[in-house]
Amino acid sequence: MPTFIGDVHGWIDRLDAVLAQAEGEIVLLGDLIDRGPAVPEVLDRVHDLYDRGLARCVLGNHEWMLARVLGRGDAPPDEDAFDAWVDGWGGDAVMAAFGVDSAAELKHRLGRHWPWLGELPWVLEGTAAGRKWVAIHAGFDHQRPFAEQLADVRAGWDGPWSRSDDPRPPPLFSKRRVMVIPPDLPPDVCLISGHTPVIRPLITAQRIACDTTGGMPGRRLTGIIWPEERIISSA
Repeated sequence: MPTFIGDVHGWIDRLDAVLAQAEGEIVLLGDLIDRGPAVPEVLDRVHDLYDRGLARCVLGNHEWMLARVLGRGDAPPDEDAFDAWVDGWGGDAVMAAFGVDSAAELKHRLGRHWPWLGELPWVLEGTAAGRKWVAIHAGFDHQRPFAEQLADVRAGWDGPWSRSDDPRPPPLFSKRRVMVIPPDLPPDVCLISGHTPVIRPLITAQRIACDTTGGMPGRRLTGIIWPEERIISSA
C-alpha cells in the first residue's frame, strides 16, 4: 500500500514525523521546496529514499518554477524568473538555506539534486488492493476526456504547455481542481493531489486532497495510507 504525503515545502521535522508513520511506498505530491527553513535536508532525505527505491515524487508547481529559474538542460538561468521566484514564491528561504546569492550558485550547490528535481514526473500511477491510483500535484479538469488529460501529463515537459502562450500548466497550478473528478474517470481509479491548502484532508472514494500546510509555519503535514484512507500527520 502507498502512503501519499502532501506538500513538504522545506520542513524536515514535519516530513520525518510523517515518514516515521508511513507504510509501503512513499509517494510525495510535489512542492518539496520553498518557504520552509530546511530545503537542503528535505532534498537529501527524499532523494535518498528515491535512490533506495522507497519513494517517488511528482513535480510540483514550485519545482516547475525552479526549473524555469535554473534552466533545464543546457539552458541558462532565467534572471527575470529568478527575481520573481525569490520575491514571491518563497525562494528566499531556499537561497538562505543554501547560503547563496545567485541562480548559478544555487544550481551548483544543489549538486546531485539538479537536474533530478526538475525532471520529476508530472504524474505517477499505481495499484493497491486491486484499485488504481493516479497522483498529480494539482488535479484534472472536468471538461476533457480523462485519457487525453492523462496522456498530456505523462508527456510532461514535452506536453501541450510547451507550445502554449501561457506555459503554466493547470495540472500543476490550478487550485480550482482541488476536488474535481472527471465524469469519465473509471470507477476503480482514485485521484490524489496536494497543492491547494485544506484544513484537513478531503477524502472520497475517487478523490483525495491532502496539502494541509501550504508551507506555512505552525501547520501539520499530512499523509494518507491508501486504500485504507488512514490519516497520519506531524505533531
